[in-house]
Amino acid sequence: MAIVLTDASGNGNTLTNVSATESSNVPFATGNNTVAVDVEASTPAYLYANDSASLSFTSDFTLEVWANFETLGAFQSLICKDNNTLDKSFDFFINTSNKVEAYFFSATDQVSQCNSDAAVIGATATWVHIAISWDISVPTAVVYVNGSSVASTMALTNATTMKDSSGPLGIGALVRTGPTPSLPFDGILDEVRVWDDIRTGTEISNNYNIQLANPTGEANLKAYYPFNPLSQIKTWDGLAYGSVKTVEGLAVASVKKINGLQ
Repeated sequence: MAIVLTDASGNGNTLTNVSATESSNVPFATGNNTVAVDVEASTPAYLYANDSASLSFTSDFTLEVWANFETLGAFQSLICKDNNTLDKSFDFFINTSNKVEAYFFSATDQVSQCNSDAAVIGATATWVHIAISWDISVPTAVVYVNGSSVASTMALTNATTMKDSSGPLGIGALVRTGPTPSLPFDGILDEVRVWDDIRTGTEISNNYNIQLANPTGEANLKAYYPFNPLSQIKTWDGLAYGSVKTVEGLAVASVKKINGLQ
């Protein structure tokens, strides 16, 4: 099954794929989670969605991603919206100490920064769910690892509003308009979620290891990339099938009928 680049939130933030490849190594097997994306730092490979109205939020926000690292000890961008000086919204990456390092920026390039106190990745080839929720006006943030909050420190608290950057939403690299992407991620990514609200600890822990059941019904979900179809999966005699599967040699689309059954 190929990588699905469609934004499952329904907001239309379709990704452009730059050299990322399909991986069947996924963090959990519930739902239709069969595809993740492999991005190589040496290429570099990455994905991005162009700026849009739904990605132009300046309010509190939460970022989530499953990550499986092939290398450690380098700056590796997870999710960003950072075009250049005076046109930045946020950065979310892993630093050389394998700690979370995250920023948001004001229109005058003031910065607020949150770092996890300890490394959040202990080994390569291991899936880890990493999330951060930002309360911008305070400012403060909570870092989550595998559904639980971890100790973190606000290193800078200069920004209390966030700039609406015109840059793309970058996944797997710091993607800017024009320059070659930097801080490339090296490994596999899955289940990327962007929210324009503060997700609670309960919301994070209840949903981090499942696919969202009704993403288009989530009012504050601005972008969601499970990298495989959610709505095209049906069952027939107990067999999962979708627009790309076959049953008894017949191509079955999500809008077709078999023996009168949808």
